[in-house]
Amino acid sequence: MTSAVAHAIPSHGKSSSRSFNTKTKLPESILKLIKDKYEQFNQEMSKVNVDVRRATQLFNELKIMLVQRSDFFDPSSDSQECIFFGRSIHELGVKLAIYEGNKSAFQSRMHRLKLYYYDARSRVMESSMMWEMLGLNLLYLLSENRLAEFHREVEKIPNAQLNNIYIKAVIEYEQYLMEGNYHKIYLVGGNIPSPAYRFFMKSLLDTAREASASCIEASFNNISVEDARRMMFFKNEPQSLADLQTYTARRGWTLNLGVYTFHNETDATSRHSAVPVLQLLTNIVGYAREMEQII
Repeated sequence: MTSAVAHAIPSHGKSSSRSFNTKTKLPESILKLIKDKYEQFNQEMSKVNVDVRRATQLFNELKIMLVQRSDFFDPSSDSQECIFFGRSIHELGVKLAIYEGNKSAFQSRMHRLKLYYYDARSRVMESSMMWEMLGLNLLYLLSENRLAEFHREVEKIPNAQLNNIYIKAVIEYEQYLMEGNYHKIYLVGGNIPSPAYRFFMKSLLDTAREASASCIEASFNNISVEDARRMMFFKNEPQSLADLQTYTARRGWTLNLGVYTFHNETDATSRHSAVPVLQLLTNIVGYAREMEQII
């Protein structure tokens, strides 16, 4: 093998102090089959335009191979080389789930990958993709509004890694949501630390839009199309305006002469308590021009 991945595999020579004693050893012929299949999978996933169908086929074949020899490729295995390949295969599998648009597959593959990261960390060197993957998992949890799980995962991260670009960015997104600074989510939407984050970032942006729409409904009886567009971060272009009409119709807003009207039962007392919401919307409008240049 000539790839960088092959060169990263720890040495297993007798003189290596990092070697582990094993009662049995995976037959070299089987290991070679898995290496070759992994190389095909890695090459496919490295393309600018990934053939998702082909990549999925390769990943499924690799999963069968790993299950058949789970005693070697389990995170508790004594074989550094097998752990390395098992981990690498699952890292690419997590990214493949994003190409597939499959959140369920992402969740199950990430669960397995974290076993390699946490359970096998004392037996194999740290992956160069580890913090990108863990940050991606945080973004997934945040986009699903699973905040308790989000915070539990953050607690597992060493303090020294909280400023890691992949981790820090997602923690900031969570802070923006908690503060109600939805406009900042949109401002950073075009400046993500990894292309892999784009899939879940879209879900997070949808969450921010929903929150902004709820603020509008809690604060007004009606609103102009232009103000609604800016406050909910729709671009001023035909397709985006059509999306705005679809979105507002789904929420039950009615349009007449350029003004949206919606049923609002907020009384004077609750409207007084909604002053922070009005301030929030004012801040959103203040950022509208800058956001239109980004989203």
